Amino acid sequence: MDPQRKNKPLLNAQGQRRTGVEPLFKLIGQLPEQSIKDAAKICVESAMSSTVAFDNIATFPNRLIITNIFGTAHAQFGNMLVLAATYRSFLHHLVSKEKLERLLERTIMFCRRLTPMSAALRIDVSILERTAKIITGNIFNDEFDPRSTATSFNAHP
Repeated sequence: MDPQRKNKPLLNAQGQRRTGVEPLFKLIGQLPEQSIKDAAKICVESAMSSTVAFDNIATFPNRLIITNIFGTAHAQFGNMLVLAATYRSFLHHLVSKEKLERLLERTIMFCRRLTPMSAALRIDVSILERTAKIITGNIFNDEFDPRSTATSFNAHP
């Protein structure tokens, strides 16, 4: 634990002391390092599994019913940010570059299909494309800036 943070309270966005979270951090700080690494590995593996859960849904013979496809897509976006952050951290061994590249590409394609119906997902895709560029150096096809007038006034395929 950082000695400078030890006695400082956690504050919320309004600058008020956060409640409820601090005891959790204290508890985590008391766990053995290996337990924390094991838990991190489980979280990373879960994020990877969740990200590929919808692969090959186009091959289902019946129409798949998802109650909130936008929420699902945004959750996939969140998973990818977690995996990219993990890859660039001291836990990088938990996520191979090849797997991260594949997951980024498939998540970008999945979310991109929904961008004509969701400005929020358009922004998510832009963030993922920039993340992919940082990780891989590659630019994905049809990369776009959600803040430009060209994309604001035209639906993106």
